[in-house]
Amino acid sequence: ENQHLVGALHKRLGSTAATLINASIAHTSLPDLTSVTVTLNNGEKLTAQLLVAADGTDSGIRRQAQIDISRRDFHQQAVIATVKPARNHQHTAWQKFLPGGPIAFLPLADGYCSIVWSTGIEHAGQLVNQSDADFRRELGDVIDGRLGVITDSSARFSFPLFQQQARRYVGNRIALIGDAAHRIHPLAGMGANLGIADALALAELLADQTDDPGSPALLNRYDRWRRSEVNAYMTAQEMLRSCYRWSVRPATDVRGLGVSMLNKSVIVKPELLLRTIGLTGNLPRLMQPMTSA
Repeated sequence: ENQHLVGALHKRLGSTAATLINASIAHTSLPDLTSVTVTLNNGEKLTAQLLVAADGTDSGIRRQAQIDISRRDFHQQAVIATVKPARNHQHTAWQKFLPGGPIAFLPLADGYCSIVWSTGIEHAGQLVNQSDADFRRELGDVIDGRLGVITDSSARFSFPLFQQQARRYVGNRIALIGDAAHRIHPLAGMGANLGIADALALAELLADQTDDPGSPALLNRYDRWRRSEVNAYMTAQEMLRSCYRWSVRPATDVRGLGVSMLNKSVIVKPELLLRTIGLTGNLPRLMQPMTSA
């Protein structure tokens, strides 16, 4: 899906006045209070009123701007792969909470699913290195055969799980978006959605700005807006993780009763679903649900 998204962005860029430069930023500087200058790794220098840092979790721009981060290590790994179950996923995301962490099946085209399995470091290593047959068998067993046997699977990869957030999303003439600003647990698959929301929120503020796109007033509005939304999501996510952290009775009984009551609620359940998929809260205009006239 990332390939399709990047392809669509490149296609859109071709119809605008934007220039795509195949180089990375080596250094940033603030020659004065009205502009920011970047030096590229090819020696070229560019000056603008605003620099948007979308350079990932280990953001070099964020470090050069001396923006501190808070980080929490979950001491787990996420194992990712593309698989094809015998039964169609029905365009539905499937998730199961296991003692070691959640596993999610996210629907793709042609009956395939992208899986994210959060588990202990040792178990993650076993999943990555075991045979394809053993992996497919374990995967099918762990979801109780809900999607049938796993008939195909790609190579498997793993990465460490941690939560990270910049203590502020802006600096002088700089705005952080996406993983440069925050990284969350892949519990609900919302990392990309939050990054897209950052970009849309910043674009909305810039469209409403009549003069200086990098003014402190605009950047402070962006910082307050997006940090409050991400903080609310991180808090809700941690509450959900805490609910499934215990695997002994009576904790499991109480959790089961609570989930059953939630599933029957005609008020709380719809609101929780909207929050989970990022369609509630203080959303950018382009992310707000369309209403019929």
